[in-house]
Amino acid sequence: MARLAVGEALTNLVWAKVTSLSDVKDSGNWMYATKLDGEEAAMYDAATALSVAMIELGIAIDCGKDSLSMAAHVAGEVVKAPGNLVMSVYCTCPDIEDVPYLKTSFEGVQDLLSDELISRMGVLESFDQWE
Repeated sequence: MARLAVGEALTNLVWAKVTSLSDVKDSGNWMYATKLDGEEAAMYDAATALSVAMIELGIAIDCGKDSLSMAAHVAGEVVKAPGNLVMSVYCTCPDIEDVPYLKTSFEGVQDLLSDELISRMGVLESFDQWE
């Protein structure tokens, strides 16, 4: 789960002009019910996997927070939230005005998406081609 969180967070930088992967910094938000059996060990395993992944990539966490009481007693039962890690990555960009040029032709969108997906997403309406 932790390695997937890193991968997903890094995909959010796909359009940013990152000068070096080592410039990428990360904030980690841990949410676990560590007072319950097995949850502390699960968080430890996730933290270990996260550490290995980030060392391999050369990126680092420089801030974060934790919510370690993710369980409640409801009607005599313990209800716990699943363990979760939210990663937010950020980096410096040398020129924030240097942005990708994305053409906005309907044909380009049509080539990428199936007809069913286009109709479900409202793409036709976005390009004033709703029938």
